[in-house]
Amino acid sequence: MMKNVGPVRNNPIDRRAFLQMTAGTVAGSVIVDSMGVLSGQSEKPSTPKNLRFGGPPATNPSSKPRLKVSDLQYRGMWRLPDTGNYSYAEGPLAFRYVNGQRRWLTIPRKGPYSIVEFGEPSGFGDSPDNAPDMPEIRGWSGVFNITSTDANGFVTGGLWWDQAQGVLWYTVYPFYSPNVYPFIGATRLNDDGSVTKYGMWSYAGDGSAYKQVCQWIVPIPQSAQAAAGGRSIAIGAGVVSIGAACNFGPGLLAMTLPQLGKSGMVAEGRPLMAYNSEVNADQPDFYCKRENDYSVIKASDTIFNPRGTTGFWAASLDAVSGYAWIETASLQGVLCLGRRGSGRMWYGSPDAYGDGKLVDGAQYGNGFHAEFYTPSAWVFDPEDLKAVGRGEMKPWTVAYKERANWKTLWPSIPTRPEGIHTPGGQPSTTAYDSSKQQLFWMLPLTYNPGFNRNPTVQVWNVPS
Repeated sequence: MMKNVGPVRNNPIDRRAFLQMTAGTVAGSVIVDSMGVLSGQSEKPSTPKNLRFGGPPATNPSSKPRLKVSDLQYRGMWRLPDTGNYSYAEGPLAFRYVNGQRRWLTIPRKGPYSIVEFGEPSGFGDSPDNAPDMPEIRGWSGVFNITSTDANGFVTGGLWWDQAQGVLWYTVYPFYSPNVYPFIGATRLNDDGSVTKYGMWSYAGDGSAYKQVCQWIVPIPQSAQAAAGGRSIAIGAGVVSIGAACNFGPGLLAMTLPQLGKSGMVAEGRPLMAYNSEVNADQPDFYCKRENDYSVIKASDTIFNPRGTTGFWAASLDAVSGYAWIETASLQGVLCLGRRGSGRMWYGSPDAYGDGKLVDGAQYGNGFHAEFYTPSAWVFDPEDLKAVGRGEMKPWTVAYKERANWKTLWPSIPTRPEGIHTPGGQPSTTAYDSSKQQLFWMLPLTYNPGFNRNPTVQVWNVPS
């Protein structure tokens, strides 16, 4: 987590003009693959099978087949070096190419650098114990241009290397604050170890709408850029701290990045997936829809009981730490990686009933809690995002088409009791290299029998 410690005000412009133009209420169908809970959990609520929400998908019959989670070909894992600088490191993760070699960029937990570059090992491991270390190459200090101050500091939500301009883009948000701050910056990492910083820039959406674009930065495939208004980058976020303005689901907006060297605001994006009160005032109708295998046992203004067979995204209990828009010659899909909650849910202390008996044995402290957690991978259909971009679907009706348990598919991936670590809103730790059709996911605080606190990077090939 990158922490730094005054508010900067945003000025609203025009997202609602676009939203008022959108027409139709076609919702994509949802087919749920429920694949069980973590080993060691002695009971679990029953999960509906082949559950569908809404009507037929707004898809192009000539489009590529949709990616299935099982299409991913798992290679194994790497590990950040086993030193104190990387113990408890949380990401985010990005890559770049230097003289034809792929290099990796992330934020260490401590040490002299704010960004460290790594190479790639020649092989893979099948556990944190035997995963080869990623070799350190160099580092840079003073990378982030966070000039605002906040008592609780800031989280670096996402990283993306702009190969064309040779700069590292990053998003930030306050760890716990209702204040409005700039959300994006860019830095050139010079070969001599110095840096050239640009920004920060604020978001032109109302008030705290910047929390909807403070995590993942995702390139939009060429096939979807026309529907996105000619934009080639999308930025999004799920639920982060003080989440009233957040997306209750994995939101995504097509954006135009600011020009380097110029100040001002980033224009409002075009929603492609949006689950917030700006696009629909009816709560929880604007939430991303999910299975109904849970119950809210204490009243909450952000988590809601199911309505019949339809459930609603459960705030930070349904958490995404990885977001990738994948397209190859033969398939396409928007993939989210994380965890989901089920069973009893509530806000407050982990004992639920105030009797000292833990119900949530995985997450401690005051906050959102669930009885069970399941490692989860969700797949959304890019054709639905294109339909939203063209005004043919509402952005809150985009529903996932598949959910799978990544721990069941790939048992060697290490996991915490709650699936993934979620420190007040998980930084984005997924990267997709379209040139080599490979997917990478950095899992922070992954546990093995020796209680290794160093992140591992999981690697998959994507079929061409």
